[in-house]
Amino acid sequence: MVDIIAVDTDIACNAPQVVSTVNSCRAATVGSSFQIDVIVKEIPPAGAGFNGISGAEFGLLYDASVLSVTGRAGGTDVMFFQGAPVGSYFAGFSDPLPDSDGMYLVSGTELGGTPEYGPGVLARVTIEVVGVGTSEISFADPYEGDGVPNILDFIGTNYPINHQYVGEIRADGTPCPGDSDGDGVLDDVDNCSDWPNPSQTLPPWSTQMSGDIDTDCDGFGEARETAIGTAGRVHCSLTTTPNDEAIDAWPPDFNDSQSVNLSDVILMGPSYNRSQGQAGYNPRFDLNANGSVNLSDVILMGPFYNKSCTP
Repeated sequence: MVDIIAVDTDIACNAPQVVSTVNSCRAATVGSSFQIDVIVKEIPPAGAGFNGISGAEFGLLYDASVLSVTGRAGGTDVMFFQGAPVGSYFAGFSDPLPDSDGMYLVSGTELGGTPEYGPGVLARVTIEVVGVGTSEISFADPYEGDGVPNILDFIGTNYPINHQYVGEIRADGTPCPGDSDGDGVLDDVDNCSDWPNPSQTLPPWSTQMSGDIDTDCDGFGEARETAIGTAGRVHCSLTTTPNDEAIDAWPPDFNDSQSVNLSDVILMGPSYNRSQGQAGYNPRFDLNANGSVNLSDVILMGPFYNKSCTP
């Protein structure tokens, strides 16, 4: 399985078989021209049921009133990982250039040679901004119509693709949103904008338990964490060493060990059945922030019990 195929609007840190953090948005002006990459993470190695990449075919959809495709890297056609393997002949069937009909077909096959694996640049094309506006760059399957790019191995098997990420070109004067956690998913579409999860897989607990915004997906919203005294935009402690960080990250992990277990429940003891203003009350254990530490707070630990977090 290919985990990720994505449009990267900044190729600066990409090499043929090395890809960096994906930048899915780019601000541009009319008349500007630049390259974008279609990257994969990653083609499975031999022995994983597949045998390297031999062919690919997919469409790149764009708004023709904003963009056109004017060039491609790889000589006469797009070439996978920016070149054909030693001893291989590359046959390209991509659309002729310039392309201005709203869908650019990337199509080609490598015949023989040494199979290529791993992450890398599947295709690199040149984009020109021709009009004011915003254009998404997404994937299409022009023949099967399911929107899933076709990536084939040397025995003709189509690789399943786990996640697709589109690109966006903003030529309307609006800035691109940031990527606070550096996972390659922009904040405006990231389901956990303060916790890096490039696959967008959520943790094994609800991220809406406290009813307010939970950008770090630790199960407690920022307003609740402010009341408790934990870091509202940090998902997990950096180490498993107990009590080595000044401010805890995960509310039910009282000893800052990246795990919630019996040791955390025991730590509640001195504050149990204590309310705000009474000796022994500690807001750190008041998980529902209602001014008392009692059974309701213990119950709130249930969804996290015997679970761990990752930074």
